[in-house]
Amino acid sequence: MVQVGKNTVYYLEGVDHPINSVDLRLVNFGVQGKDSNHSHGPTRKDEHVLQYVFSGEGTYILNNKTYKLEQNSLFYLPKNEIVKYFSNAVNPYAYYWIGVDGESVVKLISAIGLTKESPVISIDDDGITDTFESLKTAVLKDNLSGILEANSIVLKLFSLLTKANLSNDKTIKNVSMEYVNKALYFIRENFGKDVNVTKISKAVGLKRNYFDVIFKQRMGTSPIDYLISYRIEQAKIMLSSGMSVTETAINCGFNSPSNFGVKFKKMTGITPLNFKKKFSKI
Repeated sequence: MVQVGKNTVYYLEGVDHPINSVDLRLVNFGVQGKDSNHSHGPTRKDEHVLQYVFSGEGTYILNNKTYKLEQNSLFYLPKNEIVKYFSNAVNPYAYYWIGVDGESVVKLISAIGLTKESPVISIDDDGITDTFESLKTAVLKDNLSGILEANSIVLKLFSLLTKANLSNDKTIKNVSMEYVNKALYFIRENFGKDVNVTKISKAVGLKRNYFDVIFKQRMGTSPIDYLISYRIEQAKIMLSSGMSVTETAINCGFNSPSNFGVKFKKMTGITPLNFKKKFSKI
């Protein structure tokens, strides 16, 4: 911002966001009504497509991965990628879609929280449905004024979606830390038992793959590496107190003294027996 006399000039140059120079244009727009037989693909899109489910359920397939669609799901169909999606026969989806293109598109879609690797998110409505309806009204004008209005509404839509994603991101981080804290407590209380990552994820109520992801994001290490590390730290305490290597292995949840020895030496550079001789107080 620069103050010149009574004039105030605001500059966006140098601000780190993808919208400084926008090349974003609306290619197509539409609404899919409820249809229990609706199925599309496998197919490739010539533009980037966003589809917002405002009712019902369906399934989306991208890169051989399957994603469930439900109300408030926003899913991304990347340009030139093979995609397939179909409605739930019992509770068929209904959705809006926009096809967009331009140099800024991938960055803007990424700001919403969508990528080829993570193509589905859930976003609260917060005016999104109304904005799609406004877009429909503008497109139906079928003239230059309508085209300009439609493209301005697309920018507003991206703004709403980005804002919703930032809000969701804060919530997700808080919720994910709650799950991680539950996992840490479970490990502390059960490290000496027959515990593995699958059992830990089940104990906190998450699917194994998702649990792996959020644990590593929040702790900087995988659940299995943390579990082994925690067991080794507890083993050090037990060995220092004079407990035998075999008893320590059992009490720390290792399935055999030999497996314990391998893991212990890998992490400490010394065998459990030599550690005991060096640090035992008894």
